[in-house]
Amino acid sequence: MDEPLHSVPNTDMWECVDFYPVSLTNNSVLDMAAYGPGIKHVIKESWEGHRKYWYSIGTYDAINDKWTPDNPELDVGIGYRRDYGRFFASKSLYDLLKKKQVT
Repeated sequence: MDEPLHSVPNTDMWECVDFYPVSLTNNSVLDMAAYGPGIKHVIKESWEGHRKYWYSIGTYDAINDKWTPDNPELDVGIGYRRDYGRFFASKSLYDLLKKKQVT
């Protein structure tokens, strides 16, 4: 990889990054390789020095291997915060029985 998938100026070191697709049309969990119309991708990460968990929703360009946030003002590390220090470096997983992505 010559360049990162995505980066945000003035954010700390990202740890335990998660990257996964979500469907805009139904509740089914998608294969990790899914991209295209009707699909968004979530990036979530924890900051090393702050012990917080941030995420953002955007579009993945598989041709150029780049991810772009839907709203740059809500980019990773400056927008949506999922945790305030209790679950530092959490990872998501797929629950096969419930057929859901668990974050």
